[in-house]
Amino acid sequence: MTDISEDLSAVLVSDGSFGELLALAGLDPAHDLKGCDFSFVDFGKLVSQRIDLSHCNLFNADLRKVRGNLILNGAQCAGAKFPSGYDTHISKRRLRLRARFDLIKQAIVQAHRFQPQYQVAEQLRDGLDWDVPIVATYRSPAERHKIQVAIRKELSGFVTDQIDKMHPGSRTSLTARLIEVRSSSAITSTATRSRAVVDAVFFRSLLNSYTEAVVDISTKFGSRDQVVDRTSYGNPLSSNMFSRFGLVGNKNADVQGGRSAFARFIRQQTRNTFTVMFFNNTGLFSSDISREIERERVECYLVFLIDQNAMPEPVRHSKKSDVWPEYTYIKPRVLLNLHDISIFTESFRAFEKAGLFISEETRQELIGFYDRPAGEMKNFFINRLTAILSDRKYDPDKFTVI
Repeated sequence: MTDISEDLSAVLVSDGSFGELLALAGLDPAHDLKGCDFSFVDFGKLVSQRIDLSHCNLFNADLRKVRGNLILNGAQCAGAKFPSGYDTHISKRRLRLRARFDLIKQAIVQAHRFQPQYQVAEQLRDGLDWDVPIVATYRSPAERHKIQVAIRKELSGFVTDQIDKMHPGSRTSLTARLIEVRSSSAITSTATRSRAVVDAVFFRSLLNSYTEAVVDISTKFGSRDQVVDRTSYGNPLSSNMFSRFGLVGNKNADVQGGRSAFARFIRQQTRNTFTVMFFNNTGLFSSDISREIERERVECYLVFLIDQNAMPEPVRHSKKSDVWPEYTYIKPRVLLNLHDISIFTESFRAFEKAGLFISEETRQELIGFYDRPAGEMKNFFINRLTAILSDRKYDPDKFTVI
């Protein structure tokens, strides 16, 4: 295919009208002229339904006899001559209008994404129980990061406080640990067909996991040494532990053997130690694994953080099930508090530099959604933004006030 710039060079050094030379070069004014240098060019009596000169250099160009719909988005028009009555500011206004509408659409997307803050700490502290694992869910990678940080912080404080409460002034050696088992491959669907399928999926997440001690405290003769901030602990949860049972890609897998191995692993981590285990981004295990852990007489707090899409309905709604053991579900908040509303309005402060503002009246109306569902507030705000998009008298040269 002939390079367009070469075709134009040949045209510009030839005789004949500009329109004739474009036809000779096989160039369509509706598509092929964008971004070119037409400084000092006489366009003659060029006729075309659409003449797109977006981002062209039209310095001192003569377009007075041109007939057609001129598109000048981003064009340099200094000194250019246009047909009588043609307003060169029209295309620039359209550009500003489009930019402002794009900004409003971004604001709509941001409003859609808003979720009330997940108050993990309070529910986590209240729900910790030897016998019942806790499960929290996340709805996005960003939310997962926030929740896992909150869980680590809360559990670290719990472990640190607990050893002092249980053994004040003890002269024997004591140990307390928060152990995190983090999977690099999240389970994103719910397997509820059978306990064997549930546990096989859970083990698959463990094959891509590793352990580390977020907090490892030891006391001896009344003194305490504390190591925080993700101290390395042991080895990764290697496939050696579970692969011998053929748990991945094998229909004849000894899942029961895997359950026993997992329960022994938990017992080893908790022997003579006050332990909290945080399973981050894994799946959930079935009631069969729960029974194996009870059989090993394990005393350990178990906390899970999983993808919301992998949350089983019986666990979500606290229904009895043959497949799932009892879990304490930390439910995401739906009703708004004043802090949520403040975070929502402040999240749009970045739009102010581009001319989009939330009025004081709208801020007061948003406060009126206190203790109401987040969806109602988002719909109200999005409807306000949508009304701006449909306003034909909208002026992009003025600040946009919601």
